[in-house]
Amino acid sequence: MEDHRRVLGADNPDTLTGRNNLAFYLGKAGRVEEALAESKALLEDRHRVLGPDHPDTLRTQSNLARFLRSRRSNSGQAGLS
Repeated sequence: MEDHRRVLGADNPDTLTGRNNLAFYLGKAGRVEEALAESKALLEDRHRVLGPDHPDTLRTQSNLARFLRSRRSNSGQAGLS
């Protein structure tokens, strides 16, 4: 991710997509708190860069909701299914 930010810039759509993928796989690996933190920051950036109605922004909102449900149901001990 650091290379993406450095080469493409923090607001580049490919960088934002990479951050989304990172958050998703952190959640799958059971690192839900890290996934939540990345998703919250990403949602703010996607909202600012792409707007509230962009499909990628909405996808990030959906993933954030999934991480919150996962944390609530398993206390962050299991990955996402």
